[in-house]
Amino acid sequence: MRRFLLLIVVCSFSLLLPTVVLHAQTVRGSVGILGKLGKWIDTTTGADLDSTYVAVPEHPWQFILQGFGSQSALHMKSTFDGSQMYHGIVGNVTFEPQIRTAVTTLAGFWIGYRGWGLGYSTSIAGDEGDDWDVEFSSDNYYVKLRLHNFEGGDFKSRLRGHMVNADDAAASPVPFDMEQPLHLSSPVKIKTQLAEGVYIFNSRRYSYAAAFDQSLV
Repeated sequence: MRRFLLLIVVCSFSLLLPTVVLHAQTVRGSVGILGKLGKWIDTTTGADLDSTYVAVPEHPWQFILQGFGSQSALHMKSTFDGSQMYHGIVGNVTFEPQIRTAVTTLAGFWIGYRGWGLGYSTSIAGDEGDDWDVEFSSDNYYVKLRLHNFEGGDFKSRLRGHMVNADDAAASPVPFDMEQPLHLSSPVKIKTQLAEGVYIFNSRRYSYAAAFDQSLV
């Protein structure tokens, strides 16, 4: 029985060993890639700066607590033949649904290495939602990708057109303009993707990143 149990343990370890070795190689490879990326960032950051105006901080890592406000407004417009849908309507009708979110306050953090980093914020007041952003910056460019997901908002619609008096066929059509709120059974969920890019022509003496992630001073 002891020899049998020992045989099972040896076979199990032999089956597990390739997985452990593969995992170790994967981790080592990932660390190697990150190390090469870090060296490339170090060598390319601050290479052509005029140190009288712009300098590279002594410490490469940044951890920043951040907070900001956000509000979204969405306005849509559609024009169609109202006589095909409503009795007494003549000509085209314009339908304009609108949604406006509350002013939302978000708080979170950003962590990065010489301007390359990731940030996350969540709402603490206003509509519920969260915000992710990925940033890449160097001496002369700055790129930010932002994903903002939230729900809420006040919905209302506006309907404009012309209608005729059913009791007086000779009367001219009269214009109408109606605006009313739309009451929804559940909040509207909105996802936005934003991209921002900046190129600095005078990067030797001016830093855009210094005001945002402090990867340069």
